[in-house]
Amino acid sequence: MNTAPTPLLPVPCIVTLEHLFHLHASVESRCPERRGHGIRTAGSVVRLGRRLGLPETQLQDLHWAGLFHDLGLVTIPSELVMASQELTPEEYRQVQSHPRFGARIVEQVPWLHAASILIAHHHEHWDGTGYPFGLREHMIPLGARILALADACDAWQIESPEHPRPDAETVFGILRHGAGTLYDPQLVTLLCQFRIGQRPKCQSSSPTYREARG
Repeated sequence: MNTAPTPLLPVPCIVTLEHLFHLHASVESRCPERRGHGIRTAGSVVRLGRRLGLPETQLQDLHWAGLFHDLGLVTIPSELVMASQELTPEEYRQVQSHPRFGARIVEQVPWLHAASILIAHHHEHWDGTGYPFGLREHMIPLGARILALADACDAWQIESPEHPRPDAETVFGILRHGAGTLYDPQLVTLLCQFRIGQRPKCQSSSPTYREARG
């Protein structure tokens, strides 16, 4: 891609929850078609966590991880996040860096350290082919596996002019296809059983970024 990258949003040296909300709003303003993705994902991870019987403290960690899981996108040029053409290997690596950078930002709020771990690992795959560390199966924290599934479920229901929003059965069919490779198969079964990811119609991100998201 030949376009010059836009300056990245500076991250303050001392990060507070107020800063995180500001960065979250900035991500949504840079990617308006993804507006509401964080809060929808936060709701989905909490509902799935409750179905699993997780304690309230872990549900709170899931909520914050779901809300702020894409915060690392503030370190990625808008031209890459919104790319409509194929990314180069170097550009793809830049996009793949966003979970690690997002976790580094969030962990600066001490009581969000557990949520930051979930953010760091939410693009790991069940079969070990994900990023950033290539963890597999139960080496991936449970909360990160929940977040990965809820994130994907919402992302697949985002539409664009090029890709109309699929119906719920198509989305859950896609998720079932990824069970045992991309996602924890038991969680996929639970998610499809309770239809946690269904939500109102919204706008969408580019297919190139969707692929990079894993």
